[in-house]
Amino acid sequence: MRPDPHKRPGNLIRHPENPILTGDDFPEPIHSVYNSGITKYRGRYVMVCRAEDRALRQHLWLARSDDGVHFVPDPKPFELPADPVYRNGIRGSYFDPRVTRIGDEYYIVHAAADAEFNPRLAMIRTTDFETFEFVSFPGSVNTRNGILFPETIGGRYALMERDGGPSGGEMWVTYSPDLVYWGQAEKLHSRTAEYWHYNKIGGGAVPIRTDRGWLILYHGVHTMCSFKKVYKLGVLLSELENPARVISWCPYAVLEPEELYEKTGMSDNTVFTAGAWVEDNGRVKVYYGAGDAVQCLATTTVDDLLEACFLEPLETL
Repeated sequence: MRPDPHKRPGNLIRHPENPILTGDDFPEPIHSVYNSGITKYRGRYVMVCRAEDRALRQHLWLARSDDGVHFVPDPKPFELPADPVYRNGIRGSYFDPRVTRIGDEYYIVHAAADAEFNPRLAMIRTTDFETFEFVSFPGSVNTRNGILFPETIGGRYALMERDGGPSGGEMWVTYSPDLVYWGQAEKLHSRTAEYWHYNKIGGGAVPIRTDRGWLILYHGVHTMCSFKKVYKLGVLLSELENPARVISWCPYAVLEPEELYEKTGMSDNTVFTAGAWVEDNGRVKVYYGAGDAVQCLATTTVDDLLEACFLEPLETL
């Protein structure tokens, strides 16, 4: 079944106030804010922002909101854990944070890079968004786009990651009994030459649990004219008890660069999500970076995303 030409697959609608957060909204000189994680704490939205100042130094900076649209950044970026193992492992490079709540703890998995370990993941946690502690360097060395599933699966923690190898990256799920030691990786999803993510592929927002499976928003890249990369968003559905087993996926991008703020920026033609929030009524707020410069918002529903996953039979993809 081909999609209705008047309804985009996934039915993501850009917020009319996009971009909802820019560097000008911060109390200190910030050049760009994008690819930020999202959660809720004590009834308020909390965004963990990837922010870069005008020297391109990176910060993880909290911004808070009552309605999920109008965010106010804290006076300062939050203080990262002082643990020397953590500080040595990230070497001042931390970006693309994802936030996962499990119980009363909030886990932030972010990418890090330095000359010795390029790239890798780091995990920190908090219970109050005031103090943060180092947990581990999860997954594999030479990996990025780490996203922790919001519950244990078969008694183990599960992490979605993308390898940073010469293949251009695939999506994997790896497991841990304690958030420190990780292994038994299984491939989740691969880039395909026939579709829009043939150059590389990787995770996006924290997976959304539904009765039908894990709903996963991810990013993919294709290349124009041999050098211009175009980042888009896609969606897939995987099994609840075996999240590396895909039930079905949408062959069409559900969000692609169209607006000026998506087509121009630090990285032209880029939309990239690191967070989504599901409301009690099934509405989904998808927070995405545009042009590696500004933070934006699009809305849809769980049902629309699930429908997009079944536009074509899996055996034909």
